[in-house]
Amino acid sequence: MSERDDTLRVLNESHTFPGPYMFKVIGDNTPDFAARVLQAATVIAGPQAEPTVSVRESAGGKHQALTISIPVESAEKVLDIYAAFRAVAGVRMVF
Repeated sequence: MSERDDTLRVLNESHTFPGPYMFKVIGDNTPDFAARVLQAATVIAGPQAEPTVSVRESAGGKHQALTISIPVESAEKVLDIYAAFRAVAGVRMVF
């Protein structure tokens, strides 16, 4: 069994799909960072998805921390969204 298969199994055992899923993304504090991250998520989740987002700036002002809750259809979509986040310029951490 592959690592992806193991991850999908754990996601399916611990979450109900379809349903909301919470992501955390940390990256550069630029004016368009949050918009680019949200666009990456909605490309995968679909234009009908209505994410809720909170943005927090780091104490030093160099980074932004985004908490995003977005409805997803399946565990596979969760992994696809994580991959999309990692492809966004300026992303430092995704969890």
